[in-house]
Amino acid sequence: GAHLKPDRFGMLPVHDAVINNHPDIKDMLGKLELKTADDGMCYLPPEKVAALKEQVKHSDISLSAEELETKMTEVFSIIMKEGVLAAGSLWQEVQYYFMDLGLHPSYFKHFTSTQIARHIHCLLAATKVAQTTNSDYIHFEMEDDDSAFYLTTMEPEKVAIMDGKIAQYVSKFGTADGFSITFMKSEKPAMPEGKYQLGIFVVEKRAYADDGHKTEDMMDESDLKVVASAKFLEERSAEVQQYYQSLINEAMSGRNAVVKVLDPPAHMVEKVGAKMVQLAAYDVERSGKAYISEVNECFRSNDITPKRFYVDTFANGIIVYTCFFDPSSCTEDKLGQLAQTLRYVCHFKHNPKKSALVWDLVLKNLITPEHAIFLITAA
Repeated sequence: GAHLKPDRFGMLPVHDAVINNHPDIKDMLGKLELKTADDGMCYLPPEKVAALKEQVKHSDISLSAEELETKMTEVFSIIMKEGVLAAGSLWQEVQYYFMDLGLHPSYFKHFTSTQIARHIHCLLAATKVAQTTNSDYIHFEMEDDDSAFYLTTMEPEKVAIMDGKIAQYVSKFGTADGFSITFMKSEKPAMPEGKYQLGIFVVEKRAYADDGHKTEDMMDESDLKVVASAKFLEERSAEVQQYYQSLINEAMSGRNAVVKVLDPPAHMVEKVGAKMVQLAAYDVERSGKAYISEVNECFRSNDITPKRFYVDTFANGIIVYTCFFDPSSCTEDKLGQLAQTLRYVCHFKHNPKKSALVWDLVLKNLITPEHAIFLITAA
């Protein structure tokens, strides 16, 4: 059958359809196969292949080298069929995103080729806007009813803006709705010539396991398999689920926030000495808040940013943050101070007008969280 083939400029027939505003023809051409191997469009030189194999040596958290290379060509094909970029320049962008940007390997395992293609398309669009305005600030937001995607350069004040948008988005979910938030930080700038690393946030609405229970009847339930969403149970291994079960048991027992600083198993991280911090807090008002702004303020005030973190909600009102820190970005003292601050995050949620000034003093390390609680209680 027919398949798409680039001309000498690296363009496809679908590009002509886009340029001449023929959406029906574009859609028809987009269904044809793009044989990237035949024309060398997705060629990786030997040194790149070697780098690719090094990148995916942790098989528990990454794809195999062959799977990752296949996903690269799939993503290339999906974006190429949009008829916007020429083959050569697009392949360079895909290579940079997969191999040079420095996203955690689990990102490419977690998200599908279609999702990654969408993320790259958003990044390319945001980059063009930044270049046009001669700015280093790259940002993009895309919100649907059941999911949202955000990216931003990691300037503290810009991340704070994005935090607010994410908090506003998840607050729209109902009391019976669960959700997850995935955050990934790149090691290198969003653009080869850029200054700032890239942060990616993905929010997904998730239904809790449908076993006849209502969320209001689950407030005393601690069994992870009952209070978690089906998607959560599908994605997390039995070993990882045990970490969550232990945390939920402790939070339910004390009816208070719990923070743990842990040494994760070697197969769950890339680098020796990486640390895992888990926070379990109650959304006691069932308001759908994720404490995303407060938690990220704690990161910023302690001058420490995780390489990645995951947020998961449960039907009993508990929300869990699982954060991974590279050894180069954290010390025991920093993690200890962060844990101490995180323990009091939920106390500053219910009366923001009353506690805002006091909480700001905590974030500036002028008073301890314990002093802040005393001041708010005595006010």
